[in-house]
Amino acid sequence: MHIGHDSNLETVQIKGQSKNVAGKVIFSPESGWDGHVMRKFTVQKDGYTFNHSHDFYHVIYVVGGTGTVMMNDEVSSITAGSYAFIPANVPHQLVNTNDGEEPLEFLCIVPAENHTFG
Repeated sequence: MHIGHDSNLETVQIKGQSKNVAGKVIFSPESGWDGHVMRKFTVQKDGYTFNHSHDFYHVIYVVGGTGTVMMNDEVSSITAGSYAFIPANVPHQLVNTNDGEEPLEFLCIVPAENHTFG
């Protein structure tokens, strides 16, 4: 059994071409979920993940805030409750579009062997 609280998770500031983004690992093989890693990302005001692609799929589920998700140059609005399946090798980016201070927060699940905050 693995039970915890978000406030006790290590926060990693995402460097590189992202802006105002932090990530946390919620579940992983180390906590009993073999094969996958569930991360929580927080994108602060004026922030975005970098526009990138990779050779593995992932899924996202928005838990708070407002923003956009771009896949293959198509931009869609997202809010709490929105979700997306991002196939392998598809360029994608998430952007916080909230005019206030509310962050865009989303869960992201990837195959364990592809997890990185790099």
